[in-house]
Amino acid sequence: MIHIIGVGMEGVKGLSGSSSETIEKSKLVIGSERHLKQLPDIPDSRKLSLKADLFKMVDVIKKKKKSDVVVLASGDPNLYGITNYLLKNFDKDEITITPAVSSMQWGFALAKETWEDAGIVSAHGRGMEDVLHTVMMREKVGVFTDEKNSPDKIAAALINAGAGERRVFVCENLGLDEPRVFEGTLQDTMAKRFSPMNVMIIKKDKPSGAPERTYSKSIGIPDFQFAHRNGMITKAEVRAIAISKLRPEKGGVMWDVGAGCGSVAIEAEGLTAPGKVFAVEKDPTQFTYLKKNILAFSATGVEAIAGEAPDALKALPDPDAVFIGGSSGQLRDILEHVDTRLRPGGRVVVNVVTIENLGEVVGFFKDYDYIFEITAASVSRSKELAGKYFMVAANPVNIIMGMKK
Repeated sequence: MIHIIGVGMEGVKGLSGSSSETIEKSKLVIGSERHLKQLPDIPDSRKLSLKADLFKMVDVIKKKKKSDVVVLASGDPNLYGITNYLLKNFDKDEITITPAVSSMQWGFALAKETWEDAGIVSAHGRGMEDVLHTVMMREKVGVFTDEKNSPDKIAAALINAGAGERRVFVCENLGLDEPRVFEGTLQDTMAKRFSPMNVMIIKKDKPSGAPERTYSKSIGIPDFQFAHRNGMITKAEVRAIAISKLRPEKGGVMWDVGAGCGSVAIEAEGLTAPGKVFAVEKDPTQFTYLKKNILAFSATGVEAIAGEAPDALKALPDPDAVFIGGSSGQLRDILEHVDTRLRPGGRVVVNVVTIENLGEVVGFFKDYDYIFEITAASVSRSKELAGKYFMVAANPVNIIMGMKK
């Protein structure tokens, strides 16, 4: 049996009698150096320092499978802790879990802030994107930091992303003799350095019913600012190219067909105002993200239309520009309907990934005597690994612009 035991702020000495007895009877105790040093009565031969080698931990546990093994974790192991990793490698009936009060709970208590309405996110080993997105979308957020993604760096990233006014609490030295709480603005936080043992709480200074608008009317809104499903979003760089080819006009009407989470429609809205962008999406989950993003960005010039093109397009005003991001196998039918409604000089931009769809769009533009051009976008973004940077490529996208004569 694998016993996952949470260790609270008081350390091993604060464990219950039953947890202490489990540790004493176990054949192996796995944990951080800090926790293992608090077990002087357990011989070193029965201890394994966790460090960062999770593969080794699993391998050792499997070899000890018929013995009781204890894994010590900080606070609540179910909250961005070791439990998730162990459940991926062992059956649930092989595991018992005894949680303790987490450092996040202690942090909210020291800051005297309630947390039933808070989002919780971890930067530890996960990077900054989830943190930025969660803070943008929530009134109050608790953040597990690490030495690389420290409070000052998180504050700087939020300022750069246009997060607006926030009240920040950094709760340091949790579990030590002199815990302390810093309170200030994002600017104050960016200018300070903190003990590595900390959690961060970020809340809006002046909460309102709707999330604030998180962007100016510009091109290239960071992907993390949009709510989306598993990376299903037109990436910022591709979005910028597509909109530049589309050239939406001030006061005009634009259709975004297969709008997904609405990133193109919302960004184009800044260029069409006081016009209108109609974002058409058939998938219920994607439509939920679309509505959420319209609210989050205060994109009042975008109207979400639930339905499948081309039928869902029939009741809409005639467009000056049309973006097609998804077609569900009806690409030719959608393009033919668009052609009957688009004014002369109007533009259609289609993003496709497959060679087959590229050929279908080019064939249509040739058949209907459109002026067209193709742009192949291959975007790579930097990613850090072990203190060095390398490039990670996204799927190439073909962006086809057609202008009606």
